[in-house]
Amino acid sequence: MRRLDLVRVEETFCIGYAGVGFDSEVTRFANEEVKRLRGPLVYVYAVLHTLATFKPPAMRVVHDAGTFEGRAMFAVVANLPRFGGGMRIAPAALPDDGWLDLVIVRELSRLRLLAVFPKVYRGTHVTHPEIQIFRTRRAEITLDREMTLYGGGEPVATHAAASRSSPR
Repeated sequence: MRRLDLVRVEETFCIGYAGVGFDSEVTRFANEEVKRLRGPLVYVYAVLHTLATFKPPAMRVVHDAGTFEGRAMFAVVANLPRFGGGMRIAPAALPDDGWLDLVIVRELSRLRLLAVFPKVYRGTHVTHPEIQIFRTRRAEITLDREMTLYGGGEPVATHAAASRSSPR
């Protein structure tokens, strides 16, 4: 039998990931609004649509290695390398190592985000200077406005207060 780590957000558990910001808005749009597309194209379309109006929230992310404060496109804690139609958001994430991979994407212009976006499918986005990845056992995320945090493609929390994620 193989033991797997879990991402916990309040009282909800997820196996793969939990995130808030641009990625959660893309997921919300893909789940609720996109009716005619299927497969990976859903997320490409949802990214382009969401990008037109998205305003990065101010975030405070406390994790084992320190604190991030500032505007960010999104923050994701991942237990698996892939999410959303095959994107390799956290290429080094492992489901059974006792760690979460925290990915923070600082505020980017629309053009820069579009330039980096294709690299996520190969996992080569991690060298971009506005992307930070930390190994951590916990992350507390506080936002300046209400947003829905998604885990495994499903809404798991909606608020602007701290959201906690940790393995097991």
